[in-house]
Amino acid sequence: MEGCIHDTVAFSHRLKFQAQNLAKEAGMDWLAGPQGRVVTYLFHHQERPVTMMEVAEKMKISKPVASQLFKRMEKNQLIDIKRRKYVTLTEQGLVKQAQVGHFLKTIHDQLLEGLSEQDLSVFQQVIRHLTQNLEHIEYKGVDHV
Repeated sequence: MEGCIHDTVAFSHRLKFQAQNLAKEAGMDWLAGPQGRVVTYLFHHQERPVTMMEVAEKMKISKPVASQLFKRMEKNQLIDIKRRKYVTLTEQGLVKQAQVGHFLKTIHDQLLEGLSEQDLSVFQQVIRHLTQNLEHIEYKGVDHV
C-alpha cells in the first residue's frame, strides 16, 4: 500500500515538472506559477464579480502575497482591479487564457491517451476518496502504535 502512495506522489511531481518544462518551451512559463492559476480561476468565474480576497483564499495565500501578485498581474496587463476590490481579466488576460487552455488541453489529451472511460471513472473515484480521507488524517503519536 505504501508503494501506491509513493507512486502517486512521484507521478504528481513528474507531472508538475513535465508541465513546467513544456510551458517554458512554449513561452508560457508564467503559467506554472500563481499568475497562471489566477488567470484560469478568473476565466472560469467571469459570470460574476470576483474579489481579490476570494482569489487569495482559493489559492491559500496571505493578503500581502496576494496584493503583490495582483499588482504584478495588473502591471503585466493581465487583470483590472476595480474599486480596490474586484478583479477581472483584461483582453490580454483573455488571450493568455486561450493560450493556456489550448496548452492544457494538449497535455490533457496526450496524458489520457489509451485510457478507457471506465479507467478514468475509477481513477476519479479513488482520488475523491483519498481527498476525503486526507481531510481527516491526524497523527496519534507513537503511543498508539
